[in-house]
Amino acid sequence: MIKKSKGFTLIEVLIAVIILGVAFPTLIEGLISIVNSFQKNREYTKFYIFEENKLNEFEAGIEISDHGEKVIDDIEYRWWILQEIKENNQKKIVINIQKQGDNKKYSLEREINYEK
Repeated sequence: MIKKSKGFTLIEVLIAVIILGVAFPTLIEGLISIVNSFQKNREYTKFYIFEENKLNEFEAGIEISDHGEKVIDDIEYRWWILQEIKENNQKKIVINIQKQGDNKKYSLEREINYEK
């Protein structure tokens, strides 16, 4: 009489290893993509807060420059404000921020009322 042993056969173990070998790189790639998305979202949030603060200063009439440089997390950025006078006492203000050495820029714009 042959006694049945408990455990996995070699074929079962090989199939499990193959399945894990295929699934593991896909899972790692997904995790890397998620981490990159979080980093980009964090960067966009920092830019938005900086731009929103500058627009609020500009709109409040606080004397600020229309361009400058800012260091955020040890990375140097340059920023500049563009203005466009429109009809009906409206002024369009656009603030741009760009990482030094990078062609990609981020912009935020607002229309405000102004006195002539």
